[in-house]
Amino acid sequence: MPGYVYELREAPDDASLVGGKAAGLGRLLRAGLPVPPGFAIGADAFRSFLRETSLDRDRSASRDGTPPSETEALALLRGVRWPDELRSAIETAYAGLQREQPGPVAVRSSATAEDGAGASFAGQHATILNLGGREAVLDAILACWASLYSSAAVDYRRGLGVVDDGPAMAVVVQALVPAEASGVAFTVDPVTGDGDLVLIDAAWGLGEGIVGGVVSPDHFAVRKADGAIARREIAEKRLRIAAAPGGGTRNETLDAEQAASPALSDGQAVELARLAGRVEELTGGPQDIEWALAEGRFSLLQARPVTAAGVADGEDEGWVSEFDTPTAPDTVWTAANVQEVLPGEISPFNCSITTRMVEIFGTKPLDRMGIRVKTPDPFGAFFYSRAFLNVTMTMEVVDQTPFGATDAMMEQYYDIPRDLLPKPTPLSPAKVWRYALMLPRIVWFVARYRADVRRAERIVGELERSIVEQPYRELPDEELVSVVDAGLEPSAEVSVTHVSGAGLTGASFDMLRSVTRSWLGDEDGALHATLCSGLAGLESAQPAYELWELSRLVVASERLSEAFAPAAGAEIERRLSALDGEEVATFRHRLDGFLGRHGHRSVMEAEVAAQSWSEDLPTVFAMIRNYLHAGESLDPRRVEERQRHEREEATRQALARLRWWQRPMFRFALRGAHRWVVSREHTKSLMVRSTDRARRLTRELARRFTERGVLGDAWDFYYLTLEEVKALVRGELNATEARLRIRRRRDEEARNRGVVLPETFQGRPKPLRPEDLPLPEGDTLRGIAVSPGRVTGRARVILDPRRDAAIEPGEILVAPVTDAGWTPLFIAAAGVVVDIGGTLSHGSTVAREYGLPAVVNVKHGTRLIRTGQTITVDGTQGVVVLGDEGSRALGARPA
Repeated sequence: MPGYVYELREAPDDASLVGGKAAGLGRLLRAGLPVPPGFAIGADAFRSFLRETSLDRDRSASRDGTPPSETEALALLRGVRWPDELRSAIETAYAGLQREQPGPVAVRSSATAEDGAGASFAGQHATILNLGGREAVLDAILACWASLYSSAAVDYRRGLGVVDDGPAMAVVVQALVPAEASGVAFTVDPVTGDGDLVLIDAAWGLGEGIVGGVVSPDHFAVRKADGAIARREIAEKRLRIAAAPGGGTRNETLDAEQAASPALSDGQAVELARLAGRVEELTGGPQDIEWALAEGRFSLLQARPVTAAGVADGEDEGWVSEFDTPTAPDTVWTAANVQEVLPGEISPFNCSITTRMVEIFGTKPLDRMGIRVKTPDPFGAFFYSRAFLNVTMTMEVVDQTPFGATDAMMEQYYDIPRDLLPKPTPLSPAKVWRYALMLPRIVWFVARYRADVRRAERIVGELERSIVEQPYRELPDEELVSVVDAGLEPSAEVSVTHVSGAGLTGASFDMLRSVTRSWLGDEDGALHATLCSGLAGLESAQPAYELWELSRLVVASERLSEAFAPAAGAEIERRLSALDGEEVATFRHRLDGFLGRHGHRSVMEAEVAAQSWSEDLPTVFAMIRNYLHAGESLDPRRVEERQRHEREEATRQALARLRWWQRPMFRFALRGAHRWVVSREHTKSLMVRSTDRARRLTRELARRFTERGVLGDAWDFYYLTLEEVKALVRGELNATEARLRIRRRRDEEARNRGVVLPETFQGRPKPLRPEDLPLPEGDTLRGIAVSPGRVTGRARVILDPRRDAAIEPGEILVAPVTDAGWTPLFIAAAGVVVDIGGTLSHGSTVAREYGLPAVVNVKHGTRLIRTGQTITVDGTQGVVVLGDEGSRALGARPA
């Protein structure tokens, strides 16, 4: 059918005819680059199909804003007969492709929007892999056309002002590459905009593992100038996506050795970087490239322009993701504090339950104190699948609270430009009267807090017992979902206690800070920090103590030491499973005890989909291995004792300097700070334990759905909302529709992953571009001093302990964010540098407990500092100096 079907090499260089994907692949083929053979079905073929089958009349319904759903569109397309001429043209092209390269094919959407120049529909339309036979290919083409009506694609077109009868869909059919490894390559750093590097993500099997977010990939950074590998991070790749024998794909679990092996050799990474450089040179701009490796040869599957930090052409204004929170344009939001427990992208399931819980714990403490806020927005929100807190609401609460201190709140939890903050209302008789009315409530609120904590402990205990006394694995599906649902409100009550305690912790912490500054000349806060260290019973510090004891068992046993010899965590797990004997039994018994007390913790521990330590033993073993070569001076019990002595001595000296009438206030403020800091860490653990209960219940549901073939993979479960899971169990949502939603949300997650957002913003956030991310000049980074002392040492940059938890004793930990899942790394560290945070961040609290010089909120630490680089951390002044000169300039001790 002339003008409708093109051999890929001859595809027009016009995206309006064949879509951006086909046009781009055609250019690469004509330039002699390695692209699998195939053909393109042009956008006019889609229009012709609708016209000749009279479906264009059904399509006109989209003009009133109600287009068919993706499922409805696919049913309509399948319900009519293919036009003979169009079908014949596609079958002829398919037969030609089979003569050139026999075997299965991949069918991919290639979107075009004639009224939306510059728009990109990446991640919104269908891709179907490993197909054979004409009928299967024809049906896959219909699925690609139907995906034009996915809710994500419709919302995006509306955002661009594109009417729904304007865009059309082209399709690419290519020979399937039997990929041994695959992934993506950026010819510009999608975070910083650095054009000197080629960044490569690589995993075993087909590329859907990375694009769909199923597999954590290896990361390589290759310098364009000399081909040297600047960075290499090898992940635990637990599975791969492979072609299934009967068509389609399947997830295959990898053995420990392959899971820990790099998907690319260094030489292959350099070769791929050179190939990516040729693509960039040909296209004249930075590219986002999908690639596959088979029989030692690379193939290019897509090349898409990238103009800025993770933002593709036409997307600089952003888009509305499915679970984004509506917001007033003047509401201020921040990632600070909340992204300690929920860094990165949040699963749709977690969004659905957290939104319900926020309605409770975001408002109930205010109701108790009689505070009324004007902002219409909730306490927490999601944008691009990431969590944010409502600063406007927080500042309104501070303004209405007697003795509320904006500056203290900023230092403890946030660091926000003052021009974004709402202006405090001036002191007036009416405000003083409101304060007077509120004081009894606050006194009552504080007086009952101990009882609130005990109640939270009872709630969590009852929630945990409920699934032990009535084994959840024996419950029918509908009852199991009801147990999940019934736990949300009690869990929210636990969160109410934690959020309330966080406010009280801030107030008491600031009271002590005011006393030390005003009466003891503590301008830099070093005395204040010392007075808040060495607190026995700090819950977030306890896991490291027990991991240390486990490491001593390993050191004392030759057989255990051999099992922990350098290897990936999964290999250590395999070695241990093959051992027996008394010392091994003792280790396992102590490990079980550790997991019983702390197995609910992890990185991103408030995300139900994230693996807890109980599920992720390789990460636990990797952290134990960090301690094996550490001297006894790093024994955390010794460290705690040293910090306690320093705190007691600092307290004695402070009391000696104070006047008699000042001492009662000092003691009161000191006791309050100690009590509330410890309590806050305890209630945080209670909150995570309630999350872990939901984790265990949903893992069972996910297992059942996967075994029955309803879901392709257990992790697919978390791309559904709780209400959708209920509907699936009741038979109100069929498996086909559920899989369509899962696929669409996986695509959107992959699309959101490349977006860089500001830490603080008003209204909806706008994705950042390189010019929006200026790096500080010079060798000095400034942040918030949270734990005093100075130290010089080698940096160890860790972006995610689940992928890389290795740190040598004496190295300085540089991290994007820290929570309880990070703190076991602190034992081996000589200092800590964190991109975001405040004086009451969980990492800051634990750094003080261990006596580590620490600076947080440096913004750019993980972007500027490289592993192995010498840096100096001044935790008294809040300064990090890069290079050897820093130690001489600051007089820091070596690590």
